[in-house]
Amino acid sequence: MSSGAESTEKGRERRRLRFGRRERLTARREFQFVMAAGRQFSAFGIRFRYVRSPFPWSRLGLTVGKRAAAKAVARSRIRRFLREGFRHTKDCIPFPADVVAMPYPEAQLTFERARAAFAALWQAMARRPPEAR
Repeated sequence: MSSGAESTEKGRERRRLRFGRRERLTARREFQFVMAAGRQFSAFGIRFRYVRSPFPWSRLGLTVGKRAAAKAVARSRIRRFLREGFRHTKDCIPFPADVVAMPYPEAQLTFERARAAFAALWQAMARRPPEAR
């Protein structure tokens, strides 16, 4: 039987690792703004664009085209890897940012590579932050 403190700790960890609606870029104009005004960074077969977020939290947008993977199942898997990489590394973001991730067609993406790509992005963002909105 587990104690109440252990279950509270697990609950906190689950909440920290959530990827809720407010952490997603959803509107077309938000994507267009990041694509037009954002800084670019590439790592592990993923191209990133990022700008400072107008909110006190970071948001992620995903663009996975048919060139990246022809089958819908494969595109969904790539999106899942990218979401998981973001969720597990978002505590290391140096400042709130809107990020769009686009895998290259030849990228052999795994969960570990996605995490490593996001970690490299956060380090690059700390070295070269974008201008304020």
